[in-house]
Amino acid sequence: MNINIKINNKKKTYSFIDSWNDVSLNSLSRFLAYSKLDATAAALNTINLFSDMPKDVIKKLSLEDVLQLMKMLTSMQNEVDAVHKATFTIEGKKYGFIPSLEDITLGEYADIESFIKGGIETNLPNIMSVLFRPIVEENKNTYSIEGYDGTSQKDRAKIFMKMNAVQVQNSMVFFCNFVNVLSKISVLYLELKEKLKEKK
Repeated sequence: MNINIKINNKKKTYSFIDSWNDVSLNSLSRFLAYSKLDATAAALNTINLFSDMPKDVIKKLSLEDVLQLMKMLTSMQNEVDAVHKATFTIEGKKYGFIPSLEDITLGEYADIESFIKGGIETNLPNIMSVLFRPIVEENKNTYSIEGYDGTSQKDRAKIFMKMNAVQVQNSMVFFCNFVNVLSKISVLYLELKEKLKEKK
C-alpha cells in the first residue's frame, strides 16, 4: 500500500506492506529482535523494515503518525488466519510439517529445544527446518517426509528465510500447543507414578 507523508509542508509517497502475508520469515526474525529494543528504537526499525521509508524520514514523523503505522501493523497481525497449513512450496520443492508430533524423535525435539533456548528471533529458520522437511511420498490425505538429518537442516534453514511469516507463526502455535499438552501429560504421569509408589 502507499502512504503519503507530509514533512516540512512537502508530501512524499512511500510503500508499506499490504498484509502480514507479505512478511517473510527473515523479516519476522528481525521484527522479533526489534521487540527487545526500547520502544522508540523498536518503532523506528520496524517501520523501516516494513516500508521503503528511510530512517532519517521516520525520525521526522510525528508521534501520532508513528502510532498510526504501528497500529496498522498490529491490525494486520490480528487479521491473520490462524489455520495451520501442513505443507508449502519454496523454489519448486514441497515441504511438509512432521505428520504426527506424537512420533517426534528425541533428536528432533532436542534440537528444537536448543534453538528455542538460543533465542527464537535468531533461530526461527532452524526451528522451521526441523519441523518441515521435503515430502518424499504423498497420497490423497497423507504424506511422508524425509528423515531428520541435523546436517541437511542447516541448508534448509537458509532456503526457509523466504518462508511466509504467517505459516511460521501458525506452525509455532501448533507446536507450542503440543508441547503444553505433552508437559501436562508428563506431570500427570509423574504424579500417578508417585501415588502408586506411596500405595506400595
